[in-house]
Amino acid sequence: RDLRRLEEAGLVNLTAPSAPELTPEAVAGLAAADALANPVRPGPAAARVWTHADLTPNPDQPRREFDPLQLDELAQSILTDGQVQNILARPNPHQPGPALQIVGGERRWRAIGRLIERGQIPADYPVRVEVRDLTDAQVDSLALVENMQRANLSPLEEARAFQRLIRVHGWTTADIAEKISKDPRVVQLRLNLLELNGGLT
Repeated sequence: RDLRRLEEAGLVNLTAPSAPELTPEAVAGLAAADALANPVRPGPAAARVWTHADLTPNPDQPRREFDPLQLDELAQSILTDGQVQNILARPNPHQPGPALQIVGGERRWRAIGRLIERGQIPADYPVRVEVRDLTDAQVDSLALVENMQRANLSPLEEARAFQRLIRVHGWTTADIAEKISKDPRVVQLRLNLLELNGGLT
């Protein structure tokens, strides 16, 4: 009886070879009902396209020296294969100025700058950036870890970074040692270098 009613409503064909068979109207109705039950939500808005000029280095970046040869090699890699990894940045706390401050990936930013200076890529070349809201303490910690993981800092660069974490953010040598997975004695030896060098900051 129910099938007869569905046939009368034009939703089922009882004379089809594989009867009962849903009619096109029934299929369309089911699709509409499914769409109402599971609406397609718009995806996140397209991320803003950042350029080299939108970013500025962190003035408290632990690394003070960048090997020109390594920068040239990285620039060639970016020219050939594109920027593989995002630059980590935060809204620039020092305004007016570029919109973002680099937290991790200054070497990539510098390499892109070299390509722009040489005319190998345009000034509006899209730079892949991950933007986070980070405190100064988080920035200093992330910058230190990122530099130590990717390329060794000089002992004095490490010592300055440790000193900043202690003086500005109240970290202990144990805190630093745990963060960088080193023995606290290594941290203290680095700090001793500053005393030997007249307390360089």
